[in-house]
Amino acid sequence: MKRRPLLLVIGALTLALASCTSSVPGADSSSVSSSPAPAQSTTSEAPTGCDPAPLTGLTAHGAKPQAVLGVKVENSPRARPQSGLEDADIVFVQLVEGGETRFLALYDSVLPESVGPVRSIRPTDAALLGQWDAGVALFFSGGIQDFVNKVNAAGVQVLEEGAKGFYRASTRVAPHNLYVSLAEGTGVVSQPEQCSEAFVHYLTEGETKDGGVPASSVTVAYPSVTSGWAWNAQASAWERSDDGVETTSLTSGEVVTATNVVVVTAQTRNLSYTDVAGAAVPETILEGTGKLDYFMTGQHFTGTWQKAGVNEPFVFTDDQGDAVALEPGNTWVELLPASGSLTVK
Repeated sequence: MKRRPLLLVIGALTLALASCTSSVPGADSSSVSSSPAPAQSTTSEAPTGCDPAPLTGLTAHGAKPQAVLGVKVENSPRARPQSGLEDADIVFVQLVEGGETRFLALYDSVLPESVGPVRSIRPTDAALLGQWDAGVALFFSGGIQDFVNKVNAAGVQVLEEGAKGFYRASTRVAPHNLYVSLAEGTGVVSQPEQCSEAFVHYLTEGETKDGGVPASSVTVAYPSVTSGWAWNAQASAWERSDDGVETTSLTSGEVVTATNVVVVTAQTRNLSYTDVAGAAVPETILEGTGKLDYFMTGQHFTGTWQKAGVNEPFVFTDDQGDAVALEPGNTWVELLPASGSLTVK
């Protein structure tokens, strides 16, 4: 993919945290507004622009193009239940310090009034967001400056705590109380002239995908935590759990679901940086190829993932070498370290 010129860096880049897995977000809380609680389920339809919508394959009603918006969302027990995950088009589950996970949630179809808790940037974010370098932004709270520079060099607009849309909720303590309104924050994001590129291929209306192995549950085991998925045939969706407990929305109280669950197994490496507890910061290596498992309509399929570079898209192929086409709808992508395990029943 041809690299585009770098986009403007936006936000309060005054805080380079030495780490953020267990530390307070770097910006002074006086730089953001306070709110008594995370905003309720008020969302605005985003002008996705292209049919089908690039991140879901669903009908987008032909509105104008807009930037893909990413948010770093905490997934420690004190951050749960989170806000806004139910509205995300794509959520990447990433390995972070201590063998735990953090989310990178992407929004294009709906812009929630409340997403969070928002936490710090990670080195893998550049490779995940780089394919949309014609128009993509990341909302986050602090982080190591080298990581910020890496993401910005990939063509991503960076918006830190203090930028428009961020606020603190009084119902939680720092650092688990920072949220962002994407409906408000999108106003300071540079918008693309062309539609965003599709994440993957999607089945068209009326198409079906058969030939998979029936699956009712999926367990993705990271070093210290597990992601669980249970197939709900009545709802035609995968229901998520974290460490055996249903993942619910703070806004609605309902369980978070996915149309598609994709497991990308990849190598990881520990960087020279550590968090405040001394744990090394890991990076998932997303250049090359590896094992792919994907789940939709209660079936398990296998294949291969490929990625040629930071600004290149994922290429998913099945065991026959054909391009994978997912069901139209939202997708969760588990970035499983090669040292982890996947159990399917």
